[in-house]
Amino acid sequence: MELINRLTFSIILVFILNGIGNACNLTSISIGGNKSQIEKYFGTSEVDIIDPEVDISEVEESFYEQDEITAIRNSDTNILETATDVICPNIDFGNSIFKAYIFEDKIAGVGIEVLNGSDNEESNKNLLHNYVVSTFGGIANNSSDPNWTGSKTWDIGGIQVTYYKMFYREKFLLEELQITNAEYAYYLIDNEPKEDDEEEENDG
Repeated sequence: MELINRLTFSIILVFILNGIGNACNLTSISIGGNKSQIEKYFGTSEVDIIDPEVDISEVEESFYEQDEITAIRNSDTNILETATDVICPNIDFGNSIFKAYIFEDKIAGVGIEVLNGSDNEESNKNLLHNYVVSTFGGIANNSSDPNWTGSKTWDIGGIQVTYYKMFYREKFLLEELQITNAEYAYYLIDNEPKEDDEEEENDG
């Protein structure tokens, strides 16, 4: 019986990993599962960008003050990062990263974050927005407008899917899709940048 259970677990794990890589089915990732399920997609460091053309430090510096960056990295939640095409090779998300939020060696959530420059060119392409709409459903009537900001959350079988776009310093667009659940959502919220006096429309 124990052998059968081990084989069943191994088969399920293979399907999960294949589902992530082939179909970009982010909701198939086991939230609350051990981080070893997705560690193979990342390097040995806590923050490891596969694509050498993507420099997350420069992007972060343009969004956050230095003390805010330190607070994020020193929180109880570790963030693993890699190029999105490592996880979703068949989908074009433009200049973006895949993030795994790890709390006490458990997968608290995963996400895809768009890396915008000062002109917000990447978000203006609507690549992540279009993926969210086609995968999870409509967001808002005008959400395809480059100047739209807001958020929406879907509850899919106990999985919490959140998409948001908001301005930081009234200039830089922050855009991310996050997958978590009610138990671990707190550990992602604690790592989100705080909105800077910009009213956010909530269509959830």
